[in-house]
Formats: sequence, C-alpha cells, structure tokens
Amino acid sequence: MIATTSVKNLINSNLSEFHRDLLWLDGTLHELQAALLGEQAPYINHTHSRLYTTRQEQVAALHQLCDEMERLMPAVISLGGYLPSDPRAMVEMRLELLSEEV
Repeated sequence: MIATTSVKNLINSNLSEFHRDLLWLDGTLHELQAALLGEQAPYINHTHSRLYTTRQEQVAALHQLCDEMERLMPAVISLGGYLPSDPRAMVEMRLELLSEEV
C-alpha cells in the first residue's frame, strides 16, 4: 500500500511526499526483517536516504524497495502471514501511468 501511494505522489509531482513514502517503506522493510529474525528493529535516529532527482532514479528506488520486500514474502507466508497473490500488480499499473505521461 505504501508503494502504491508513493507512485500516486510521483504522478502528482509531490516529491516531498514521495520521499517520505520511501523512508516509510524502508523503515517497514527493516522492521519486517528484524521481526522475521525474532528481534526488534533498532531505533535509527538518522537516515542514509538520498533525494532522487530524476524520474528514472525515483522509479528505480521504488523498484528496489519492492524487490527487497518481495524477497521476504516466502518467510512471511511460512510464519502464517497473509499476502495478496500479486501485491506488486497495483504498483506496476500505477507506474504505467507515469510512462503514459511522457
């Protein structure tokens, strides 16, 4: 859901919200990784994120985070978690809207 919202923010040229969503997605990813190890994610009081200035960089950053999240899907399912059958479909559909803009 965070990823689909971030694409909406790209479409609307709301880059501050897009980057906020990337930070949120990255934080969620780290929390999930820790939870799968039975640990609590450490508190991070800073960020190593960067601002992506081109549409290509923005889409690549979003794809990278989605890829990392998808790699964790089997572990989530094995612990009894629920995931939609194709969680990335909506993200990709929205990204197609970006390519139609150009």
